[in-house]
Amino acid sequence: MKWTKEARQLETEWRFFEENRDRFVKEAEGKYALVKGRRLYGFFEAERDALDEGYRRFGEPPFLVHQVTKVEVPINLSSNLIAI
Repeated sequence: MKWTKEARQLETEWRFFEENRDRFVKEAEGKYALVKGRRLYGFFEAERDALDEGYRRFGEPPFLVHQVTKVEVPINLSSNLIAI
């Protein structure tokens, strides 16, 4: 995978998340993981709760908040507001 400058700031966290995805799915599928470095700081029901805890613990990012799913869900940035 080629990392952009922005993504490189979270490269360690992403690699840790991917290495542990199967375990995370068994423990907390659908929840949001808070990761800093190579450490998991917990699973949260809501993304906002994970972000709040990340800011409380670490201040400004970088830290990773990501939903635990079996496979990565692509982000669709299309808009239903585009006139046809």
